[in-house]
Amino acid sequence: MMLFRTVGLCLRQSRFGAVVRYGFYKAAGGCRMFVSQLGSFRVDSSLARWAARLEVARRRLVGAYPLHPAVSQGLEILTLLYCLLTPVLKDWNGVVLLLAIQWFVRTDASGVGPFGRRLGVLAGVVGTAAVFSGGLLPGWRALYTVMTGLALAGLSAWFFTSVRREKLIRLFLCFAPVWMLIGFWQYRYVRRIPLGWLESHQYETIAVRIGSVFGNPNLYAIYLVLLMVLGLEALAKADRPWQRLGYGVILTAALWSLYGTYSRSGWLIGGLVLIWYCRNRWLRSLAGWALLVLGALLWQSGPGWARIAGLWRGMDTTLGYRFRIWQGVLQGIAEYWPWGAGPGSFGRVYPWYQADGVVAGHAHQWLLQFWLEHGLFSLLALGWVLRWLYDSARNSRLSFRLIPVTCFVGFGLAESWQASPLMNGLFWLMVGMAAAYGEENDEKATRGDFRILRPGESGG
Repeated sequence: MMLFRTVGLCLRQSRFGAVVRYGFYKAAGGCRMFVSQLGSFRVDSSLARWAARLEVARRRLVGAYPLHPAVSQGLEILTLLYCLLTPVLKDWNGVVLLLAIQWFVRTDASGVGPFGRRLGVLAGVVGTAAVFSGGLLPGWRALYTVMTGLALAGLSAWFFTSVRREKLIRLFLCFAPVWMLIGFWQYRYVRRIPLGWLESHQYETIAVRIGSVFGNPNLYAIYLVLLMVLGLEALAKADRPWQRLGYGVILTAALWSLYGTYSRSGWLIGGLVLIWYCRNRWLRSLAGWALLVLGALLWQSGPGWARIAGLWRGMDTTLGYRFRIWQGVLQGIAEYWPWGAGPGSFGRVYPWYQADGVVAGHAHQWLLQFWLEHGLFSLLALGWVLRWLYDSARNSRLSFRLIPVTCFVGFGLAESWQASPLMNGLFWLMVGMAAAYGEENDEKATRGDFRILRPGESGG
């Protein structure tokens, strides 16, 4: 011990010790300077200066050549109609393009807000994970779908003011009967259920599971629950008897269609939505429980009860089949946990870990499949974005507008809806619309829809 103390004293008093301490202090100072330079990079870098110059040029261009009001209104109508026709178009690229055009020709000086910056971080992490996992080239289509969803969320947060959101809800309720009529036709004339959509004993009592234009009954159930959320919101705001009657008819048809999907997760989440609205929006909690009891009595007899009673069969149900799928997915995650196996890699990776006879095209669990394909860091970035979204509205009067996003998250516990480009885009559209209702966007909404520069205004 004395030897170590003597050596330490000599090092501290010698020139060698002074050189080591000086080098350590210089290295620490260099690290601090490097961190501070990184913090000010956005302000001082030439990239930021070029971005500012491009923004000035854009504003001058918009000020010199303002859009005609008819053109701006046409772009708005096309955007809303495209959003409503996506169940048959199966594509969100047109919506993103229309939103990007309107964002470029905007007349305000709004830049990228907190939500947009978080989406940018998420996009960067997902892209980095795709590169490090080696799945960028084979999975570029899946990565493009993810990036399209993030762009849709960011642009929707800017586009959807209060007025535009009301327009979308009304048009959404007007278009919904078309898709429900297709579902009624399937229920009446189609008598075919693919294998794996029911337990074996349920094929004798359930003739068909309707999916309308969505194909999959579980995806159609997500759409119907979303329709219920928007319909209940419109019903709570309706001030005319004919409006309340129309919304009531649409909600009744949505409930019947939800029953025809035989989606147990859809039934559960739909019931919770009814209870929440009765308790928090209508302040009639007893009505919510009465509706739930009435629904339980209706479901008790016939195919509905057979569908619910199947849960008691344990691992022989479709839920038990999902548990066996998740076991294989977790084994794959243990192998590729940091960066994932690559975008859209589930079909290539899962067969190496699946149990005997447990074949699956997707993980039937949103977060597990996201983790397997994009890694832990992307999953944490996604949670960071959603946490900010919930914190921004949790304690405000706008918290009920998070219900569509919450419904998607609830469905994701037993369904990989992001494997469908249609549902992936619809989720990010709801996220963007929920993020649009911060204080800044409410102030923007008071200025009116898409204000065009008048003659004499510089736009700068």
